[in-house]
Amino acid sequence: MLENKVIITNESNKNKIYEKSKNKWIIELDGSKINNWDDFYKIIQKEIDILNYDEKFGIDEYTYHDFATDIALYYEVKKRMKQGITLILNYNYNFSKLNDKEKEYIYTDIIFTLLLEWYIDMKIIYKQEKPTINIDFYILVNNTIEIENELIISVEEDKKEIDKRYLNYKTIEKKLSFFELKKQINERFFKNELSIEERKKIKNKFLLNSLFEYVKENSEKNLKILLFNDNNFFLYNNIILVHIIEQILMKNYNKKLIIFLIFPNKI
Repeated sequence: MLENKVIITNESNKNKIYEKSKNKWIIELDGSKINNWDDFYKIIQKEIDILNYDEKFGIDEYTYHDFATDIALYYEVKKRMKQGITLILNYNYNFSKLNDKEKEYIYTDIIFTLLLEWYIDMKIIYKQEKPTINIDFYILVNNTIEIENELIISVEEDKKEIDKRYLNYKTIEKKLSFFELKKQINERFFKNELSIEERKKIKNKFLLNSLFEYVKENSEKNLKILLFNDNNFFLYNNIILVHIIEQILMKNYNKKLIIFLIFPNKI
């Protein structure tokens, strides 16, 4: 189905998004009111905490995960007679100035806890009932040049559909793996010459630079990149989400760019 996705587009397209999403439950996140993860939590909790987990268990990451993935949210979508959820983040100056750690928490809680969890439920867990929620997460940027790049959640068995649906796209496949790093980096770590944090930074920079090169070197107007989440790469490297979204997808390369995050069929 390939429904749950992140779309980077211009702020000027906001009215079009509302029109396109008229049959969906629209939740807007005002970036000017988000100074940290706690602010994000308060906004999203008021919208989707159907069973008032917040009052019962307090504010923390576990409470967020529980109300964001509770089956009650699925039934609320159906009760509203909606086809899914549209999240809209106004990526303004205030939000852009958040540090990477705060952005990491926010992007992870939207992309992995909402988009991925509900997509995996449909694909793997509830094969009979298929109680899943289709979610579009729009990030609105103030660009002078028109842009619409995407990050799409998928699993390995989607690859045939991806190839079929995006026939006109040049394809690049890459594994997000610990083991692709240069040998000397690992050697320096085991010799205690690098801390864990330093090694993380090197790994992320190594991956990001290679993605930059792939994008820049290809002259095709339509480009899709398949990133396979090997060995639970994202479990330990959520910060790379910030880099992919803000340093690649938010840039204009005079081409349509789609990145697929491909997870195992069984998680």
